[in-house]
Amino acid sequence: MNVISINCPQCGARSFVRSSRPLSSTMRELMFQCRVVPCSASWVATLEVSRMLSVGGLPNPHNPTPVSDRPEVERLMEIATLAPCPRSLHNESK
Repeated sequence: MNVISINCPQCGARSFVRSSRPLSSTMRELMFQCRVVPCSASWVATLEVSRMLSVGGLPNPHNPTPVSDRPEVERLMEIATLAPCPRSLHNESK
């Protein structure tokens, strides 16, 4: 399972999502907390769908998200096949 994470802006350690809430059909507000107990910093971030690579088999006509052009999709697919799949958005070495 992939886990969304951002390193702590205070101490740089791994963090985790404490909770989240929808702001719209394409955006969520995430509440993060640092995993290092002495730090325990907490903050809010947003996660938003910025563009679609593929609309899928059940497109939503009310979805305002733009669709990427074909050259961009091909470039991203090439990157995805060459790079190992990341487990999260943070540096695993910490």
